[in-house]
Amino acid sequence: KSIITDMSELFNESRILYEVRHPNIMEIQYASYNDDNIFIVMPRYKNGSMQSMLNHRYLTVREILKYSLEFLTGLHYVHAHKLIHYDIKPTNILINNNGKAVLADFVLTKYMDELGLATQNCTYVSEKPPEKYLSSKTNLKCDIYQAGLTMYRMCNGNDLWEEQLKKVGDHIKDSILNGTFPDRKLYLPHIPLQLRKVINKCIEVDPDKRYNSVLEIINALSVIENNLDWEYFKKHDRESWSRIGLTGKNEEVIELYKEGHTYKVVGKKKNIQSQRVSNVSNWEYSSVKREDAIKKVISFLKE
Repeated sequence: KSIITDMSELFNESRILYEVRHPNIMEIQYASYNDDNIFIVMPRYKNGSMQSMLNHRYLTVREILKYSLEFLTGLHYVHAHKLIHYDIKPTNILINNNGKAVLADFVLTKYMDELGLATQNCTYVSEKPPEKYLSSKTNLKCDIYQAGLTMYRMCNGNDLWEEQLKKVGDHIKDSILNGTFPDRKLYLPHIPLQLRKVINKCIEVDPDKRYNSVLEIINALSVIENNLDWEYFKKHDRESWSRIGLTGKNEEVIELYKEGHTYKVVGKKKNIQSQRVSNVSNWEYSSVKREDAIKKVISFLKE
């Protein structure tokens, strides 16, 4: 309680969560207090957060779409109640016991005024939308930007995000304002172009160029159907993608690794029953620069 200056805000988060009950929004069961603390009782989800999932593995495109559509459905409901969340990120998306994404942590949430604006000065720097550096009042486009950043991280994993943060260092404000953080061209090869375009529109520096509503994002994501089931793995300098083939009899694998000073791409098929592995002749490309190897991987993933 000591960190809250306005006592009328003691139960802001619990009041908001009572108001926006929804399957994709964190449930509140009980709220109370004593002399020193506020207590909010919520379900415990054994699956943890999106952040913890990204710490352990990369997501398939099908998973990215599923979890994104779920947390965005919750966010759309939040906006329908004239609220701006202001803190959308992987740590605040929990995976409930039914395996669905749930939007959590409404501590920074604010009600919009009659013009659709609100003021919230507390935001983590890496998730701070460009317009918050320019004006104290912002609208729901802030949430759309943060939703885009979250999906970007779901596509590329936490390691790439942390590498970019470390690279920009103290210049993060300028990098956000000029649109170089995060790198809009840097996506893992299995992420389809259509999904990249949706995310990049969400994180446009100019809010007017972003989607106007979460519903527009949901509609754009709902028609994506490419590269859905490729699983990405990385171990040291070797990267690979695998999926079960259309017949269900073979596992298809594409590997990318360094060979001397150049890179090589190799495609393989493994019979699931016999475990016999054979190379795919038209999925092989060697002695090339990394950027050319990546282009080949992208073309093989589409086949």
